[in-house]
Amino acid sequence: MGQSRREQTLHMLVAMFVDTNRPVASRDLASRLGVSSATVRNDLKALETAGLLRQPHTSSGRVPTRDAYRMYAHQFLPPTPLDDATRNRLDHVLKVTQSDSRLRLAARLAASLTGYPAVAAITPGDAHVQRLLLAQMSPEVILAVIILDGNVTREVVFQGGFRVERGTLDQLEEAFASSPVSVREAPSRLARLEESATPGVARIARALRESWAVVTPTLSYAEGATGVLAEPESQDPGFLRHLLELLERPPGPGSDPIGKISIAVGEPDGISTVSAEFAVGSSRGKMLVAGPLRMRYPRVIMVTQAIAEALSKAALTPR
Repeated sequence: MGQSRREQTLHMLVAMFVDTNRPVASRDLASRLGVSSATVRNDLKALETAGLLRQPHTSSGRVPTRDAYRMYAHQFLPPTPLDDATRNRLDHVLKVTQSDSRLRLAARLAASLTGYPAVAAITPGDAHVQRLLLAQMSPEVILAVIILDGNVTREVVFQGGFRVERGTLDQLEEAFASSPVSVREAPSRLARLEESATPGVARIARALRESWAVVTPTLSYAEGATGVLAEPESQDPGFLRHLLELLERPPGPGSDPIGKISIAVGEPDGISTVSAEFAVGSSRGKMLVAGPLRMRYPRVIMVTQAIAEALSKAALTPR
C-alpha cells in the first residue's frame, strides 16, 4: 500500500511540475492526495533518497529527476487511444491526401496536436518500384518519376547526354516494368539493361543508374519547430541546438513492431522523444515527436500512436 501511494505521489508531482514548471510543495500534494503533509514529506524524502526527486533549495519544493520522468512516461504504456472523433478525422484526412504530401501533413498534424516539433520519415530501401515514368524536360534533360509502394514518389532529374526520342523513353519504361524490383535492386536492373538494350536505351539506363543514389536516403519532413519556443527550456541555447540537429537528422526507422511506442527520456542531450513506426508497403516509416524532459507525455504518446496508425492505414488505400 505504501509503495502504491509513493508511486501515486511521484506521478502526481511530475504532472504538477509539467504543468507549472515550479517546484512542488508537500502541502499542495497533501491536499490533492487527501493525506497529511507529514505523510507526504516522508514519501518525498524516500523518493529523493531513491534518486527520483531533488530539492533545488532547502526551503523549496521538489522537482523530478530524469528517472522520475522515465517512470512517469512509461506508466502510459500501452497508450490510451485518442478519442474516436479525433482518430477518425486523422484517418480521413491522411487517407484522402496525396501520398507525396502525406508525410508533411502527418508531421504538421502531430506538431499541432502536441505543441512540440514532429518528424515523419520513411526509408524506401526495401520498397518496390511500382512504376517508372520518364519525361523529357529539354532535349538532353530527363525527369524520372519513381512510384514506390503506397504511392510514395521520388523524382530524379538527370542528363541523358544526347537528344532523346520519346520512343526511347517508352522502351526503357517498358523494360524496367518487366518484373517487380526493389529500390535497392534497381541499379542492378538498370546495369543489365545497359548490356542488353539498344544503344539509346542503354545510355539512358546508365545515366539513371548513376543518379539513382538520391532515391534511397531517408525522406523526412519536420514541422512545428517554433512551437518549442513557448517552453522555458528554449532559453537554453544548447537545448535548442541539439533539438534542431535532431529535427534535421532524425533517426530512421528500425526494427520495432509497427505501431509500438518507443520513449527516450532525456536522450539525447536532455531531449525526450516519443516515436512509433508505420508501414508503407515494404517500406518502414517513423513518426517522432521531440521536446524537453518536461514533456506532456500522455498527450504526445496518444497522438504519436494515432498518427502512425493512420499513416499505415492510408498507405493501404489506392490512389
